Amino acid sequence: METMVSAEGLAEGVEAGLGLEAAAWKGAAETAIRCDGATSRFYSMLAGRAAERGWLGLHFLRAGETRIAFDYSLSYKNRVYLLKVGYDPAYARFSPSNLLLYLVLQNAFERGVAEYEFSGSGRRLEAVLGQASEAAFLAVRFSRHVERTFSASHQVPVGSLA
Repeated sequence: METMVSAEGLAEGVEAGLGLEAAAWKGAAETAIRCDGATSRFYSMLAGRAAERGWLGLHFLRAGETRIAFDYSLSYKNRVYLLKVGYDPAYARFSPSNLLLYLVLQNAFERGVAEYEFSGSGRRLEAVLGQASEAAFLAVRFSRHVERTFSASHQVPVGSLA
């Protein structure tokens, strides 16, 4: 997992992330951030300001040198707020967004984050994560239990994506 939290390489990182967000259905439906100039400028500006304050988290899952999934989040007062996600549809069969979410949650609990806030409703989360949604909600509510689960879990086979 690649994580960007500072201004170094930020413009390129935001552009790459927004490209992944637009790569699948959001781009085709013209609901992706990149489809609206004002919205794109807002998220780029927000990333810069959040990086200055130490609140930014841009996360990428890679297959070799290729970024295949993305999440854009903000951290504030020991909580993480997920804003946007995206993935390369060429890798959809590997569920790259789910793999990235697993790694991001694992990292959050290792850092002692108190809460991870998913954007959208529980039903939307269920649609994205399927049966894993119950575990994801437990991660928000019962962090100590999930922390032990993450530390005892199997490695995510991201190497098989290359």
